[in-house]
Amino acid sequence: MRFLIAAASVLLLASAASAQEAIPIGRTVQASITDKDALVALTASGAERPADAYRLTLAAGESATVRMESAAFDTYLLVHLDGTFFARNDDFEGDLGASQLTLPATTEARTYTVYAGPFAANGTGSYTLSAAEAAPSEVAAMPAIRPAPLALGETASGTIAAGDARVPLTANDSARPVDAYRVRLEAGQTAVVRMESADFDTYLKVTRNGAFVARNDDFEGSRAVSQVTLSAPIAGDYTVFAGPFSEAGAGAYTIRAEARTNQTGQGAVIGPASGANGDVVQGTITDSDRAVPLPISDALRKADAYTVEARAGQRIVVEMTSTDFDTYLRIERDGVKVAHNDDAGSTSRSLVEYTVEQGGTHTIYAGTFSEAGRGAYTIQYRAE
Repeated sequence: MRFLIAAASVLLLASAASAQEAIPIGRTVQASITDKDALVALTASGAERPADAYRLTLAAGESATVRMESAAFDTYLLVHLDGTFFARNDDFEGDLGASQLTLPATTEARTYTVYAGPFAANGTGSYTLSAAEAAPSEVAAMPAIRPAPLALGETASGTIAAGDARVPLTANDSARPVDAYRVRLEAGQTAVVRMESADFDTYLKVTRNGAFVARNDDFEGSRAVSQVTLSAPIAGDYTVFAGPFSEAGAGAYTIRAEARTNQTGQGAVIGPASGANGDVVQGTITDSDRAVPLPISDALRKADAYTVEARAGQRIVVEMTSTDFDTYLRIERDGVKVAHNDDAGSTSRSLVEYTVEQGGTHTIYAGTFSEAGRGAYTIQYRAE
């Protein structure tokens, strides 16, 4: 797997209108995609596509299969939970005209946002979308996994085998056998999780409260190593899934979680930079700034942090410009990425317009796309 970053792609995780049609279990919707529909960062690469948004609520213990079909275009399904990525599907069982995924039962009620759209930029036409109670065989294929605790400073050894529990692991949600670990971080703490194997191409995926946080395939180009950096704005547990990139991957591996301290070039763990809602702020990226997982690959980059309060349904609008470096914006809520952007028309400008699905405090990271980026910038942000 490789991440391809388009030079002028605006990667907004929920830019559609906040109003969503409810689709209860047992209902089939007939609708159409037009070029006037709201754009959403739909595909795994973050490409924007016109899409319709639906609200699907599952009670505790309830599971559902969501299926989209069209004879007019190549279908694509994206599902968010609490405003962040949960699952996606393109060609179900190789069929360009069908997308399907199953949402597993949990111990608590959950409300998902389902985005239905085309894989291709010019895809328009009619489609059907249905939500049905998942068959027992489908639910059984996604067993509950009890993560093993992995303390900071600890190295664990494990083995991936064909009979292990399977979860959607890769960027296109292909299921793979995995082991799961629980990493606890305190507020303001940063940690590096590293997986190594001499037997297979490693892969790491991290979630928090069921929402996607980060993933990594080949760290620094090595198929034998996967590594992610986690930064916790508030205390909590992260679930780390360790598995193979390929279906046939199996064998022994090691995994380690290690606290990241103020090492040279890392920078101090800092609070939000000064600035109020609607202000135009002048800032500077320097060697002493904190490094955070920033681009789509979650590579560490220098950044300043700002916070903004927003209610569900409000829009957070952030614009960052610089004549000194290639800008990059990332927005998180409770340590989970909800929106990001690299180039908005040029490498010197980044823009995010994010419709909030879950209210609360959002952290804006204003930083650099390249490791060497340093210099002055201007940022303006507001909730409206």
